[in-house]
Amino acid sequence: MRRIISLIALAVFFTVILCQACEPELKVLKIEHGSAQSLFEVANSLKSEQGKVSFDQNSNSLIVFDCPENILRIAQVIKGIDIREKQVEIKVLVIEASERFLENIGVSYSQVIIPQGKFMAITELIKESKEASTRTSMMVRTLSNRPAVLQVTTDEVIGTEFVIFSNGTEITTPVREPIGSMLEVLPTVNNDGSINVVLRPTVNSMEKHGTPSERSIITQVVLNDGDTVAIGGALVQKGRSKKGLLSGKSSEENKKVEMFLTAKIVD
Repeated sequence: MRRIISLIALAVFFTVILCQACEPELKVLKIEHGSAQSLFEVANSLKSEQGKVSFDQNSNSLIVFDCPENILRIAQVIKGIDIREKQVEIKVLVIEASERFLENIGVSYSQVIIPQGKFMAITELIKESKEASTRTSMMVRTLSNRPAVLQVTTDEVIGTEFVIFSNGTEITTPVREPIGSMLEVLPTVNNDGSINVVLRPTVNSMEKHGTPSERSIITQVVLNDGDTVAIGGALVQKGRSKKGLLSGKSSEENKKVEMFLTAKIVD
């Protein structure tokens, strides 16, 4: 028994000696997609007691000084983490349509998720119907977890600024503000392939007394790849719509703005 214990102790002793006697090497690990600074803590936690890790922002690289076996382990872990963020394509279609049309296509609620195949049929109905018209259509691509902005705005003069110099010269310059609609989007690709989308639509307008006003809301929705969310907007106008040819009666029909946002993962 004593001999077995002695042999185990001897094996542990030589293992420690071998680990301490390894020839450390210097290795530069180039970070392809992420940030070397953000991955520094991961690499530093994997180094041996004798190892050292630093990072270089200019080359976006990790600098590792350690045993070759440990450097290989650090490189494998970093490679598994340093992956390219997926790109997301955001398409936005804004229409103006009668309440009856929106009810017929099933988007009379404030927020409705539409599968990819069904939305293709809806776009055809929008093109063919006299009760719906396209206001604007926009598209933007962004990386997962990176915000994007889509906007339809014009610079409007909301006032003036006066600058008086020491020599008495006076310069008047107009003050401009973007007026219109803007949509901030933050898509995040989930592990199951779905897309979490945070939306912040904003409408800037001019009040009667000439001052700008801003209205915005924040909403969140989870979409399958290629699906669309319909978000109802405000009442925009009332128009006259014939009830029937025989009766000759007519009624006032409301029209609303509806936004359709489609999110798709791009390879």
